[in-house]
Amino acid sequence: MSGIGRILGRLFAVAFAYVVACGAAGLTFSVSVILQWFLADTSRALTGRIFTETLFVAGAVASIVAFYAFAPSVIAIVVAEVFRFRRSTYYVLCGGLIGALSYVAAQTYESVGGDAPLQFGPLFTLYVVGGIIGGLVYWGFAGRTAGVLTRPAA
Repeated sequence: MSGIGRILGRLFAVAFAYVVACGAAGLTFSVSVILQWFLADTSRALTGRIFTETLFVAGAVASIVAFYAFAPSVIAIVVAEVFRFRRSTYYVLCGGLIGALSYVAAQTYESVGGDAPLQFGPLFTLYVVGGIIGGLVYWGFAGRTAGVLTRPAA
Protein backbone atom coordinates (compact mmCIF):
# COMPACT_ATOMS: atom_id res chain seq x y z
CA MET A 1 0.00 0.00 0.00
CA SER A 2 1.34 3.42 -0.81
CA GLY A 3 2.36 5.92 1.84
CA ILE A 4 -0.68 8.14 1.22
CA GLY A 5 -3.00 5.16 1.48
CA ARG A 6 -1.47 4.09 4.80
CA ILE A 7 -1.81 7.61 6.20
CA LEU A 8 -5.43 7.93 5.07
CA GLY A 9 -6.23 4.51 6.47
CA ARG A 10 -4.71 5.41 9.82
CA LEU A 11 -6.54 8.75 9.92
CA PHE A 12 -9.82 6.94 9.23
CA ALA A 13 -9.10 4.42 12.01
CA VAL A 14 -8.25 7.20 14.47
CA ALA A 15 -11.35 9.25 13.57
CA PHE A 16 -13.62 6.22 13.81
CA ALA A 17 -12.13 5.23 17.17
CA TYR A 18 -12.57 8.79 18.47
CA VAL A 19 -16.24 8.83 17.49
CA VAL A 20 -16.87 5.43 19.10
CA ALA A 21 -14.99 6.51 22.25
CA CYS A 22 -17.11 9.67 22.51
CA GLY A 23 -20.20 7.51 22.11
CA ALA A 24 -19.02 5.20 24.90
CA ALA A 25 -18.36 8.16 27.20
CA GLY A 26 -21.78 9.59 26.36
CA LEU A 27 -23.42 6.24 27.02
CA THR A 28 -21.67 5.99 30.38
CA PHE A 29 -22.95 9.40 31.37
CA SER A 30 -26.48 8.83 30.10
CA VAL A 31 -26.85 5.40 31.70
CA SER A 32 -25.86 6.91 35.02
CA VAL A 33 -28.27 9.84 34.72
CA ILE A 34 -31.20 7.79 33.38
CA LEU A 35 -30.62 5.12 36.02
CA GLN A 36 -30.76 7.77 38.75
CA TRP A 37 -34.02 9.13 37.30
CA PHE A 38 -35.41 5.61 37.04
CA LEU A 39 -34.51 4.75 40.63
CA ALA A 40 -35.93 8.04 41.92
CA ASP A 41 -39.24 7.61 40.07
CA THR A 42 -41.56 5.65 42.34
CA SER A 43 -44.33 5.33 39.76
CA ARG A 44 -42.04 3.65 37.18
CA ALA A 45 -43.77 5.63 34.45
CA LEU A 46 -40.80 5.66 32.10
CA THR A 47 -40.07 1.92 32.15
CA GLY A 48 -41.18 1.46 28.54
CA ARG A 49 -39.17 4.39 27.24
CA ILE A 50 -35.99 3.94 29.26
CA PHE A 51 -33.98 2.39 26.41
CA THR A 52 -35.03 5.09 23.94
CA GLU A 53 -34.33 7.88 26.40
CA THR A 54 -30.94 6.42 27.28
CA LEU A 55 -29.90 6.32 23.62
CA PHE A 56 -31.21 9.83 22.99
CA VAL A 57 -29.34 11.25 25.97
CA ALA A 58 -26.23 9.26 24.99
CA GLY A 59 -26.22 10.82 21.53
CA ALA A 60 -26.64 14.31 22.92
CA VAL A 61 -23.92 13.80 25.52
CA ALA A 62 -21.59 12.20 22.96
CA SER A 63 -21.74 15.34 20.83
CA ILE A 64 -20.91 17.47 23.87
CA VAL A 65 -18.08 15.10 24.81
CA ALA A 66 -16.69 15.32 21.27
CA PHE A 67 -16.67 19.12 21.53
CA TYR A 68 -15.01 19.45 24.94
CA ALA A 69 -12.54 16.58 24.52
CA PHE A 70 -11.35 17.27 20.97
CA ALA A 71 -8.22 19.38 21.57
CA PRO A 72 -6.78 17.34 24.47
CA SER A 73 -7.60 14.13 22.62
CA VAL A 74 -5.75 15.25 19.50
CA ILE A 75 -2.68 16.01 21.61
CA ALA A 76 -2.86 12.61 23.35
CA ILE A 77 -3.39 10.80 20.03
CA VAL A 78 -0.48 12.57 18.31
CA VAL A 79 1.84 11.81 21.25
CA ALA A 80 0.76 8.15 21.20
CA GLU A 81 1.27 7.86 17.45
CA VAL A 82 4.67 9.56 17.43
CA PHE A 83 6.08 7.68 20.44
CA ARG A 84 4.23 4.41 19.67
CA PHE A 85 2.42 4.16 23.02
CA ARG A 86 0.31 1.03 22.82
CA ARG A 87 -0.41 0.21 26.43
CA SER A 88 -3.94 0.57 27.69
CA THR A 89 -2.65 2.36 30.79
CA TYR A 90 -1.67 5.40 28.71
CA TYR A 91 -5.13 5.67 27.17
CA VAL A 92 -6.92 5.14 30.48
CA LEU A 93 -4.84 7.83 32.18
CA CYS A 94 -5.25 10.24 29.27
CA GLY A 95 -8.99 9.54 29.19
CA GLY A 96 -9.34 10.28 32.90
CA LEU A 97 -7.30 13.46 32.55
CA ILE A 98 -9.34 14.56 29.53
CA GLY A 99 -12.53 13.84 31.49
CA ALA A 100 -11.29 16.02 34.35
CA LEU A 101 -10.29 18.81 31.94
CA SER A 102 -13.68 18.57 30.24
CA TYR A 103 -15.41 18.95 33.59
CA VAL A 104 -13.37 22.06 34.38
CA ALA A 105 -14.08 23.48 30.92
CA ALA A 106 -17.81 22.78 31.20
CA GLN A 107 -18.09 24.28 34.67
CA THR A 108 -16.04 27.32 33.68
CA TYR A 109 -18.26 27.84 30.63
CA GLU A 110 -21.43 27.61 32.74
CA SER A 111 -20.20 30.11 35.33
CA VAL A 112 -18.91 32.81 32.95
CA GLY A 113 -19.33 36.13 34.66
CA GLY A 114 -19.96 34.49 38.01
CA ASP A 115 -17.67 33.93 40.91
CA ALA A 116 -18.82 30.40 41.65
CA PRO A 117 -15.90 28.18 42.64
CA LEU A 118 -15.45 24.76 41.07
CA GLN A 119 -17.11 21.98 43.04
CA PHE A 120 -15.67 18.51 42.69
CA GLY A 121 -18.44 16.06 43.51
CA PRO A 122 -20.27 13.16 41.90
CA LEU A 123 -20.50 14.95 38.56
CA PHE A 124 -16.71 15.29 38.44
CA THR A 125 -16.39 11.57 39.12
CA LEU A 126 -18.83 10.84 36.32
CA TYR A 127 -16.78 12.93 33.87
CA VAL A 128 -13.58 11.13 34.88
CA VAL A 129 -15.17 7.67 34.64
CA GLY A 130 -16.60 8.57 31.23
CA GLY A 131 -13.14 9.68 30.13
CA ILE A 132 -11.57 6.46 31.39
CA ILE A 133 -14.13 4.33 29.54
CA GLY A 134 -13.69 6.47 26.42
CA GLY A 135 -9.92 6.05 26.62
CA LEU A 136 -10.25 2.30 27.01
CA VAL A 137 -12.62 2.08 24.04
CA TYR A 138 -10.25 4.20 21.94
CA TRP A 139 -7.38 1.90 22.86
CA GLY A 140 -9.46 -1.09 21.77
CA PHE A 141 -10.19 0.38 18.35
CA ALA A 142 -7.03 2.30 17.45
CA GLY A 143 -4.61 2.60 20.36
CA ARG A 144 -3.37 -0.98 20.21
CA THR A 145 -1.80 -0.27 16.84
CA ALA A 146 -0.42 3.21 17.54
CA GLY A 147 2.71 4.12 15.65
CA VAL A 148 2.04 1.69 12.83
CA LEU A 149 3.07 4.32 10.28
CA THR A 150 6.64 4.41 11.61
CA ARG A 151 7.23 0.85 10.38
CA PRO A 152 8.16 0.33 6.74
CA ALA A 153 5.44 -1.02 4.46
CA ALA A 154 5.59 -4.74 3.80
